[in-house]
Amino acid sequence: GGGGGGGGDVNGFVGGAATDDSSANPSPPWIKGRCLVVDDDAMVRKVISRRLGKVFPRLDILEASSGEAALQCVKDLGGPDKVALFVVDHYMPGPNSTMTGSDTIRLLRTEEAGGVIIGCSANDMEREHLAAGADGFVRKP
Repeated sequence: GGGGGGGGDVNGFVGGAATDDSSANPSPPWIKGRCLVVDDDAMVRKVISRRLGKVFPRLDILEASSGEAALQCVKDLGGPDKVALFVVDHYMPGPNSTMTGSDTIRLLRTEEAGGVIIGCSANDMEREHLAAGADGFVRKP
């Protein structure tokens, strides 16, 4: 598959954040552990997962289609401390979904998620995501 313009945003943001805390090893593969990509759109989840997997090959990338599914996944893993990186969309409409990305982030932090949480949306929801506890925000193209 070809690389679109959005990959630089996700890769640059995550890679840039990494070098701040890991000056001894600034190469991107420093990040390892589990990543949970939360988005209602299966294609978007797949694109984000593939791009993160290429940049961070040691990540075990999981996917969830809603905030509710993300919280269940975290519970099944044994708690939010089992996930190093969360990428959370804002609008996730669906038959079994009433939570926004901000709701999901807030609940993850309430459950003491210590991993990095990145909000993402095609809309400008940065303020809402950061207020909910996200560490950063990426605007989808």
